[in-house]
Amino acid sequence: MKNTRLIYYRGGGIEKHNDGSFTLFGYVENKNEEEVARYKMRYMDYNVDQAITKFKIDLKEFAELLEENNILTNEAYLNYEHTL
Repeated sequence: MKNTRLIYYRGGGIEKHNDGSFTLFGYVENKNEEEVARYKMRYMDYNVDQAITKFKIDLKEFAELLEENNILTNEAYLNYEHTL
C-alpha cells in the first residue's frame, strides 16, 4: 500500500500465542525502497481476520504519522522515535 512518500505493507506472517492473541508484522519504506521502520502489533480478543483488518488500519495510520512528521528515513525514525 502506498502513501504519498512512503510505502507500507504487512509481512512476516502471523505469530499466534498460547493465550489466543496474534502478533502481526509490517514495514514502512520510502520511495527508494529503504526501510524507514518496522511495525508490529499484538491483538487479543480478535480472530485472525479481524486482527488483520485492524492491523492494516493501524499500519496505515502509523505510516501517515511518520509522513506528517517528515520522518522518511530510518535515521530520522531512530532520532525521533521517542516523540511518536
